[in-house]
Amino acid sequence: MALRSRAGAKALRGSSPSGGLWELSGTASSPAGPPGITRSPTTPVVDRTTEGLGRLRRGTLRHSANDVLTHTDTAPSSISKLRFIGMEALPHAPPDKFGEKDMELRAHGMRESLLHSKSGFSNFRGFLNLAMLCLFVSSFRLVAENFGQHGILADIYPFVRAFHPMPLTVNRLTFMSLWLYVIAANLIERAAAALASSGSSSGGKDQFKRVAAEMLLDGLHIVNIMSSLIVPCVIVTVYETPMFGAFLTVFQAVVTWMKIISYVAVNQHYRSKLAATSHPSDPAAKAVSTKDDTTAAKPRHERRDSPTSTEGRSSVTYPNNLTLGDIFYFLAVPTLCYELNFPRTPRIRVRFVMRRLVEFVTLLVTVILLIQQWVAPLVAITLRDADEVSLFVLFSRILKIAIPNNLIWLIVFYMYFHSFTNLCAELLRFGDRQFYRDWWNAHNVGYFWRAWNIPVHKWMQRHVYRPLRAMGCPRTTAITIVFALSAALHEVVISTPVGIFKGIAFAGMFIYVPLATVTDILFQQTGSKTWGNVVVWCSLLIGQPIGIILYAKEFQRAAAEMVLLSTDSSV
Repeated sequence: MALRSRAGAKALRGSSPSGGLWELSGTASSPAGPPGITRSPTTPVVDRTTEGLGRLRRGTLRHSANDVLTHTDTAPSSISKLRFIGMEALPHAPPDKFGEKDMELRAHGMRESLLHSKSGFSNFRGFLNLAMLCLFVSSFRLVAENFGQHGILADIYPFVRAFHPMPLTVNRLTFMSLWLYVIAANLIERAAAALASSGSSSGGKDQFKRVAAEMLLDGLHIVNIMSSLIVPCVIVTVYETPMFGAFLTVFQAVVTWMKIISYVAVNQHYRSKLAATSHPSDPAAKAVSTKDDTTAAKPRHERRDSPTSTEGRSSVTYPNNLTLGDIFYFLAVPTLCYELNFPRTPRIRVRFVMRRLVEFVTLLVTVILLIQQWVAPLVAITLRDADEVSLFVLFSRILKIAIPNNLIWLIVFYMYFHSFTNLCAELLRFGDRQFYRDWWNAHNVGYFWRAWNIPVHKWMQRHVYRPLRAMGCPRTTAITIVFALSAALHEVVISTPVGIFKGIAFAGMFIYVPLATVTDILFQQTGSKTWGNVVVWCSLLIGQPIGIILYAKEFQRAAAEMVLLSTDSSV
């Protein structure tokens, strides 16, 4: 191997027995090479292949027959570039004489196969390209097969008509009436704050009236909270409203219910502090600061990541936060946990808003078309002879549904948790944009449900899990209750619009409790996160299509019963 340092140019050049030439730019003294060549302790070298890959190192420099520079020391700070020149002859470098001493060149060394785990090789870009190509070809074949069998089935007009403001159907009236529960929560809390700030009375009769008034206001809060969820669900079920509109109404009712609970719980905390002050007439005692409490109540990672100010806005204190503007802002922002002072961004980025809006509309139309064109025909074919085919055929059809369903599920995730939530947050200058974490890398079920939906996870942790633990509830019991509540809410959101209450969504969600134990055992036994991640993905790929088939089967049975009843009544 020929090595040379050019003074003033701060570059090293060399060639290998295979003829590959390279140039190393930076600040270096004479490098080390084969035996007999001295080196300076500051000589930098690079661990790279002829494609320019590798890490920067300094130490012993070698150049093997396959043009690899290796290292034995630590990384320097003086290397700027390693350039492979190719097969051209360098100036002042004698060209290699082919044929002379060819048999003396070493053809072998201590090397591992590239696919061995100890080889250190990690560039499998070609296999990734092949996998993406196979996925594209397979998807294109399914699309061509779908159009050949069914033609064009997609029709966006019914969904567009569902968003038309007129006429005022039962669904739309119920949806708009959810604001009444929000206003009621604010008015009740105002009355409770006025009662708390009035001070305690020494008289027994007045004290009794005060306690009775507090109990009455707390009871009104409970009635309002329960009504905000029960009344919309009953109206949607009784009047048999269209499924898509019913889903939007019930979904928003569940969101409003969770937000009112958080609003009441947080304000009740500060109301208790206000009532407990020894000098209620002192303005400093009435305006209970929220800086320390809101920070201490959060987990450590949330305190570290969250902004510490509201971008120039003065901090709001209780009970000055009890305004309609405050509660409607909380109703609009993409979070379920109430705070007196939300992190705010300094301005609205118009280009960001336009990008998120285009993404949301485009993906929404894509999801609707995929459901109509791809999923609905597969479900219809599966239900047509589901009682006659074998379990193997039924399972193969479920797998057929799994591919488009998983694609739609991923699109819905990006559409809602990224495009829509960021759109709303930007318009409202809401600063906390962590709506999800890397759930796709989840090695157990617990992390998946913690990372998949951050707003719900924070709400469950703040208003269910932590209060249960504070009351002495064991950790396993508290987690089971959290999963049970989440499963019940899934059942409400899915089963109420469909009108089928068989516990399918509840069971599909609650089954993750034992599955979480399975993934934890896999991680403990193997020490690898791969198998747990495979179990999580399999549960999503297979579990959701099974739920779709079960709901579709129940819906088909209910429709057949309705036809029989109408026939009997006509006879």
